[in-house]
Amino acid sequence: MRVFKRRWRDKRDAVGVSAKYTVAFHDHNGCLRTVVCGTDKGAATDMGRSFERLASFRAARMRPDPDLQRWLEILPPKLLEQMKDWDLLSGDVAGAGKPLAGHLEDFKHALEATGGTTTHAQKTYARAKKLLDACGFRNLSDIEAARVQTELADMRRDRRDARGRVTPGISAQTSNYYLAAIKQFFHWLVCERRVTDSPLTHLQPLNARADRRRERRALTADECRHLLVTTEASVELRYGMRGPDRAALYQLALETGLRWSELRSLTRGSFELDGDRPAITVSAAYSKHRREDTLPLYAKTAHFMGDYLANCLPVAAAFPMPASDQGAKILQADLKAARIAWIKAARGDREEVKRRVKADFLKDRDAAGCVVDFHSLRHTFATRLMEAGVNPKVIQMLMRHSTITLTMDRYTHLSVLDQRGALETLPNLDSDDAEAMRATGTDGAADQLTVKLTVARSERGRHGPLLAATEGGNSEGCREHHVPETQSPSCISGALEDGGPTWIRTRDQGIMSPLL
Repeated sequence: MRVFKRRWRDKRDAVGVSAKYTVAFHDHNGCLRTVVCGTDKGAATDMGRSFERLASFRAARMRPDPDLQRWLEILPPKLLEQMKDWDLLSGDVAGAGKPLAGHLEDFKHALEATGGTTTHAQKTYARAKKLLDACGFRNLSDIEAARVQTELADMRRDRRDARGRVTPGISAQTSNYYLAAIKQFFHWLVCERRVTDSPLTHLQPLNARADRRRERRALTADECRHLLVTTEASVELRYGMRGPDRAALYQLALETGLRWSELRSLTRGSFELDGDRPAITVSAAYSKHRREDTLPLYAKTAHFMGDYLANCLPVAAAFPMPASDQGAKILQADLKAARIAWIKAARGDREEVKRRVKADFLKDRDAAGCVVDFHSLRHTFATRLMEAGVNPKVIQMLMRHSTITLTMDRYTHLSVLDQRGALETLPNLDSDDAEAMRATGTDGAADQLTVKLTVARSERGRHGPLLAATEGGNSEGCREHHVPETQSPSCISGALEDGGPTWIRTRDQGIMSPLL
C-alpha cells in the first residue's frame, strides 16, 4: 500500500501537486487499484489499510468482519459501485451501499414473499417510506435515531392554517405504527446482513392509552336485539346486501367474534351444522395469524345458519359481502335506521321521546366519543362473554388472541354497573354471634351496656396503671365514667377533661385496658 499526492506538469512545464491524497493497493487478484481520498493523510492511510483487509477477506472468500462492514456502510455509493466493478465486493455486501429506496423495494417484496397479505406489505412499506422521506434519509449512512424521534414528534403536532383551522396531528398509536414499520425494515436489513446492527433498536413506542383518538364501544344486549330485528325487516339494499343478509351477518359476527375479512371468506363448506357440536372453520389464508381456526357455534345460531344456507352450494359464498371493506358504513346505516325506529316507537309519550333522543342507544358515537364500527361487534362478543362470567382464558381462546392482556384491556368494556354487581357477590363477613343476635332480636341490647372509664394519676404526678380499681367502686384518686359501649374510643377520650391515660373495664369481664 502507498499513500501519496499526485504530481503533474502543465503546458509551461510547471510541476503541480494535488491537494488530496491517493491510496494505491493491490486487490485480491493482484491488480493495482488507486482511490482518491481526502486531504488528511492519516485518514487516507486508515482507508488504505481497510482496502487491504477487504482484499484479504475477498481472497479467502469470507464476508467482512463487523468493523469492516460498518466502514463499508459509510462509504459513498459511487465508491462502492467502483469496488463492485473491481469484484472487490460480493453482490450482497455491495448492496449495503445502494440507496434506501432500493432496499425498501426489496423489503416490500420480502414481506409479500413470506406469506403476508398484500395490504399489510403495502402499508408497512408506505409508512417506512414516508418516515424516511420526511427525515431526508437517502442512504444507510444518513440514518440517525434522534432525527427519527424528532420527525415523529413533528407528525404528532397539530397544525394551524392561515384561516385558523386546526389540522390534528397523528395519534400516539399511529406514531407507534410508523416506528414499528421502520424498525421492522432495519431488522430485516440486519437479518439480510446488509447492515451489522440497527441504529433504531433503542427507540421505544409511546403509551397509546394516553392519546386514544378512536375508542370503540360494545353494544348492549338490547341494542343488539333492536339492530337485528330492524335490519331483518329492512327493505333497503346496502352495497348489494339485503336486510336479511345483513342481519344474518351481524348475528354471526356477534356470536363468533369473526372479523370482516374472515366472514367474507366463509363458504357453505365452512360450516359444520350437523351433529351435537356445530362449528365454523376459517381458512388459514384469511386468518390474521395464518392458522386454520375452528370455532364452536351457538346451537340456536347453528340452526339459524342452517336455514339461511339451506339452498347454497358447498363452494358458494355464505354472504354477498362487497369486495372492499365497507362494513363500517353498512353497520352505521343500519344503526341509524334502528335508532330512528326505536325513537318512533315511543311516539305517544312526549317525555319518553325526549329521553330517547338524548340517549346514546344505537348511536354510532356516544357522548364519551366512543364509536361503533363493524369491528365493534367483535368487542361486543368479548364483552358479553365477560359479563356472563366466562373464564378469561376461555375468552382469549375464542377471540384467538396471543395474550390475555389484549383480550382484557382492549376488547372488554365493563361499566360501573358491572363493577357494582361484582361487589354484591362478595361473601357476608358478619360473625356468627352477630347473626344469632339479629335472629333473636337482641342486637339492640348492646346499646344499654356501659363501661367504666377511670382516669387517675399516681402520687408523683406520673400516669400509671390503676391496680387498685375494683368493679364495685373507685380506688383513691380515680374517677369513673359510664359511657354507652357503642361509642368509639375517640368520643370517650374527648369527653374526659383530665390529661391522664384512659383505662376501660367492662362489667362482665372485669378487665382494665388503656384506650390508645
